[in-house]
Amino acid sequence: MKTAIKAILAVIVSIVLLIFVAIGILIFAINPNDYKKDIESAALQAGYPVQIRGDLSWQFFPNLGIGIGETSVYTDIQQTQSIAAIDNVSTSVAVMPLFSKRVVINEVSIAGLNVQLKVDSQGTGNWEALGSDQPASTNRPENNTTISDNSTDTSTSTPTSGSSTDQPGTTGTPFELNAQSITITDARFAYEDQQAPLKAEVSDLDIVLTDVNLANRPMNADIRWAVSLSEPKLNTTGTLNVAIAVTEALDQAALSDGKLRIDLGNGNISTPIELDFNLAVADLQSDNPQLDSHLNLKPVNARELLKIVSGEALDTADPAALTAFATQTTIRGTPDDIQLSDIVIRLDDTTLKGAVQAKDFNTVALTLAGDNIDVDRYLPPPAEEESEATTTSPSTTPSGEEAPLPLEPLHDYTADLKFTFERIKAAKLVFSDFKLNANNKDGLAQISTLAADFYEGHFDVNGKLDARQTNAKLALNGDGDGIQLKPLLTDLEILSQANNITLEGVAHSQITANSQGQTVGELIEALSATLNADTQSLKLAPFNVEKYACQAAALIQGKPFDAAAFPASTSLQDVKAQIVYANGIADIQTFSAGVEQFKIGAAGKVNVNDQRFDINLPFTVVQAIESDRCEIASKSIIDKVLPLLRCKGDLTNPVDACGLDKKAIRELAKAYVKDKAKGKAKKKLDDKLAKPKEKAKEKLNKLLGEDRVKSLKDLIPR
Repeated sequence: MKTAIKAILAVIVSIVLLIFVAIGILIFAINPNDYKKDIESAALQAGYPVQIRGDLSWQFFPNLGIGIGETSVYTDIQQTQSIAAIDNVSTSVAVMPLFSKRVVINEVSIAGLNVQLKVDSQGTGNWEALGSDQPASTNRPENNTTISDNSTDTSTSTPTSGSSTDQPGTTGTPFELNAQSITITDARFAYEDQQAPLKAEVSDLDIVLTDVNLANRPMNADIRWAVSLSEPKLNTTGTLNVAIAVTEALDQAALSDGKLRIDLGNGNISTPIELDFNLAVADLQSDNPQLDSHLNLKPVNARELLKIVSGEALDTADPAALTAFATQTTIRGTPDDIQLSDIVIRLDDTTLKGAVQAKDFNTVALTLAGDNIDVDRYLPPPAEEESEATTTSPSTTPSGEEAPLPLEPLHDYTADLKFTFERIKAAKLVFSDFKLNANNKDGLAQISTLAADFYEGHFDVNGKLDARQTNAKLALNGDGDGIQLKPLLTDLEILSQANNITLEGVAHSQITANSQGQTVGELIEALSATLNADTQSLKLAPFNVEKYACQAAALIQGKPFDAAAFPASTSLQDVKAQIVYANGIADIQTFSAGVEQFKIGAAGKVNVNDQRFDINLPFTVVQAIESDRCEIASKSIIDKVLPLLRCKGDLTNPVDACGLDKKAIRELAKAYVKDKAKGKAKKKLDDKLAKPKEKAKEKLNKLLGEDRVKSLKDLIPR
């Protein structure tokens, strides 16, 4: 028994020794470089001109591997234009699993990969000729010969009856990816398009994958690269560190603890972009894979980023605007139904939170809530001088025609938008508790709520834009209540632009507006609106209506007048107005207000097109006035509408455009003199008739007695 065991062991040892001897003979007796020309010829017949300048090497234990030295792939048979090259490639598989018909990749290493893709001026890529049939008789360099006699002609070989290709339905050798590492170092990819023209290059590309597997076990990926782009001119370096897990069925994948950093520059400045992320995808083999991810973009200087990409410095009213932008969100769902939840956006000093849901690529629901934002910071600074064409002309097409309204999205997308802000500053106006609810469906966009607390008051607007017909139709309705005029007009700078006019009071207003058209210009031209406004008290300065009324009365009555006795303001009471706007003209339909012992009205038009206005301010003296600074007692003036005040001129200087209507004053002065003359004549006549009457009365009293005369008077009917 012991002898048998010894014999068996001796046989096993002998077999092992024979294997090692055979491997040694293969390694040392057979040189793989003898087959380089055969490999090149086989590649050429497949349409890939290849030149192997480096050495071929192999190993058999503990892993079965092969290495290829410097090798190039050309686009032409003459091998003058290289499309790809490598310095070295090596790969190995574990030996023992081969005995159980399993292929387990152990290591893959690629060094010095260099790929150059070019598109010529005719639009043809240098890669298009690869893989095409090559004639066997084509002249080639001397180091590339035809297949040697000891090689196998694979083109004419016939599979044996036992091969897998002869048995449909059988599977090949099981493949198991379980590599210690897959490494790509110092890779380069260059692309040039002579038609664009465009040049792009990825260089210094290093990819290191460790513990590579398809068992859903995390494998580490460490990637570094540099990118350069000719237009726009960009130079970028980046790193990516992430753990990757993939199932053998390739139906699930996960990226965890991802850290991406990109340093984006243009040669002069550079700014970093850092993103942390986790991502998981399930049902990859289905038509509707499931996504679950979280993204966290760390603060980035968006101002510098835009400057790098565009090549121009961003011009904003605040030079510090857009210097800090960060965001994070959770993304879940499928391509047909994606949700972005827990959105947090930080823009400089502003924080916004919200959620987005998108369905079928055409339905969007967005909810966004912000704390405090100053929109004016992000707008271009006001130009010192702007031409009329720049400030009034709508956008035009290259042909000079005005561009139509971009209404296609209203037809293509369904949207439901909800915005809230604690405070917004825009166009120098301040809005608090701002709310906007809007929706769009089938070409009908509606604003159900546009409301805010506004200068100690409140406004609420609703409207719609109907794009379902050729001409879009716009309709708006709004109410304002308790709005303080002075701070509002001050922030609008309307008062300072109009010779420091000030208005103080609390306004209440209602407005309706309608328009239609296919362009912005047509909407403006067709705009019609009605404004109703009222206020209990309104102070206007430096304009004094009472001064003008008293001055007109003094001129008519021929009395002295002291303008310095009047303050440079007017206090109006119970103000009511209605203004109708159409065709670029605002028409004052009604206006009424009370001032001291006067009633003020207004009638006229403001032409927005040419910035001109012509307004009459008739007033009525409701009772006689007797004071040191004003005296009006004539019945020809009291309780009569006196159209003596007129404002006519340029909107940029309304104060200087207002004054007494001299023509109207002359007419009233004539009437006043005429009435006064009639009064004097009547008085003279009465005086003349009064003297004979008194004499007759005295004679009658003497003749009959005073008591009898009185009795007769009582008897005579009057």
